[in-house]
Amino acid sequence: MSVDRPAARRLLSLPPLLLLPLLLLLALSGVAGAQASGGEATRAARAHNAAAREHFKRGEYAKAAGRYEQAFKARPLPVFLYNIAQSLKRLGDLLQKKRALVYYDRYLALVAPGAPG
Repeated sequence: MSVDRPAARRLLSLPPLLLLPLLLLLALSGVAGAQASGGEATRAARAHNAAAREHFKRGEYAKAAGRYEQAFKARPLPVFLYNIAQSLKRLGDLLQKKRALVYYDRYLALVAPGAPG
């Protein structure tokens, strides 16, 4: 991607009183967009988390783990990794318990970086 040098020069040659509001407007539009998408991600994570808790209460641990994974994708919070591990551990078979250990390790790496593992 090439920069249109004359356009950049014209922009930089604007008086500071005109340039400052333009830059502020551009910055705020980016922040507003980030907040909107962050709000959507939070809502999605909360919905997945609520569904996962219901699955967990009913003993549907595979479904709970899947919904916690979706919550983590929406908002990568360490608690979701812990909940995935707990759900997998409850499935009972050795393979799922090994998978649970991977999620516990990922959880610990986020909440206690540098801790012996």
